[in-house]
Amino acid sequence: NLALAAMPLDMGYAATYRIFEVNSRKVRTFKVEVVKKDVAGTAAGSFDVYEVALTDLADGKQQGTLWVTREAPHLTVKSERKLAPQMGGGTVKAELTALEM
Repeated sequence: NLALAAMPLDMGYAATYRIFEVNSRKVRTFKVEVVKKDVAGTAAGSFDVYEVALTDLADGKQQGTLWVTREAPHLTVKSERKLAPQMGGGTVKAELTALEM
């Protein structure tokens, strides 16, 4: 999420980025798109966030959602990602539990 933290996120922002997947040894291209403003509640508190959709451009399917702080650097406070079929095809959810700065 380091690349996402530095992106100039705002409503309507969209970009593509590539990641290397170690398991498949392939480069995948994703679309990152800010879809709405929200407030995300976590164990670490409430945060003004952008909801960011991650779409795999190879098949056009949304692969996950990230909730990142509106203020830069854009820290991920919640995430939900779909696993590949070879990894069970489930969903992984993560949430920030503490933040020390």
